[in-house]
Amino acid sequence: RCAFVNVPHLISSLKRLFQDSDAMEDLLSRIAHAEIAVFDDIGGESVTPWSRDDVLLPLLDERMNAHRPTYFTSNYTMRLLERVKALSGEKILKGRSRR
Repeated sequence: RCAFVNVPHLISSLKRLFQDSDAMEDLLSRIAHAEIAVFDDIGGESVTPWSRDDVLLPLLDERMNAHRPTYFTSNYTMRLLERVKALSGEKILKGRSRR
């Protein structure tokens, strides 16, 4: 199983699930336990202590501790993504934007 997670969309979806803690927990568990996960557009979300400390860091820690492959895409430099940098190797893809 692979989880492809657009991080800004994940954060906004979780905000809508505040009243349904079971659904929120299920979504985060599926991401944490996926064999492979891709965190797309990381750094593009509105970074708050909640999104960083209560959502992303526990997900990344669980994946790291279980040695599950995790990939990140971002338009931001690794300098701005120190936690991700500690867990990964940077590969720069050049070319025109396909958006």
